[in-house]
Amino acid sequence: MEALVWNSLIFISQLMFTVCFALLTGQIYLRTALSHVALGLIEFSKKQYILACMAMGGLSSICWFLANTGGLAESGFMGMFDPTMFSMMADSSIGKVTISRIVILIAIVVVVWSSTYIPNSKLNRQFGSCICAVLIFLLAWSYTVAGHMSSASLTLRSLVSVHLIIMAWWFGLLLPLYFSSLRLTNDELYKVMHRFGIHASFLVPMLLLAGLTIAYSKFSSISQLITSDYGVVLLVKVTSVSIILAIAANHKLRLVPNLKKKRTTLQMSLRVEIVVALCILIITTGLSSFVSPPM
Repeated sequence: MEALVWNSLIFISQLMFTVCFALLTGQIYLRTALSHVALGLIEFSKKQYILACMAMGGLSSICWFLANTGGLAESGFMGMFDPTMFSMMADSSIGKVTISRIVILIAIVVVVWSSTYIPNSKLNRQFGSCICAVLIFLLAWSYTVAGHMSSASLTLRSLVSVHLIIMAWWFGLLLPLYFSSLRLTNDELYKVMHRFGIHASFLVPMLLLAGLTIAYSKFSSISQLITSDYGVVLLVKVTSVSIILAIAANHKLRLVPNLKKKRTTLQMSLRVEIVVALCILIITTGLSSFVSPPM
């Protein structure tokens, strides 16, 4: 029973960090690539939102570390704070991931906040965007430092990081896009959705290609897709991804071109897409936390 409690805490804290990672990635993309498309988007990319994402991400990272420590100590709630176990976990890959995530989150906030005191030139904006992109990549890389990906090749770990970044970019934008559909004018919303669709047209294929390559590396035979727990959960994820791809295609091909008539339908569809995206994040967290690939 105690193991179930610790595993649940580990799962929830890792899921919360993943959600914060996605929201943070979406916020940075809004500020750097979409805010000039429609002035109304500035309302959804305030620095306070990035600070909130950083705070929740840092808190979930600490909870994840403490839950892993308590689970290993197996001595109840106070096991999280056992000095010997705490010190040992701090020196482990879990401790290093926790510290690096907190440092990176703080660095992102510093970069975003410093833009207030730096001249608003194109060069400075591009420089800040590049630094944020590197920091986001490092956050994605942290997922490959602990767990079954830690022993993977450098190429595979890089693919996982790219896969996570694009997924975070897509899912992290869904909530701002939904609020945009409620408040922006038709012309502004069309520009935003159209620009998002252009970027998605080459980023989503990269997401799928990276995902397929990662999945292929995990199995020695096709039969393991249905004979292993990892394969079954992966198939559920693939099904969810197929659903969200169909929703996104419907947006691009039918709803956005007919926005004036289909705006209410788009809003409802975005709500469904957010739910499906959350399901995918839950499945992804489960795959990375508790289900090991077949040997």
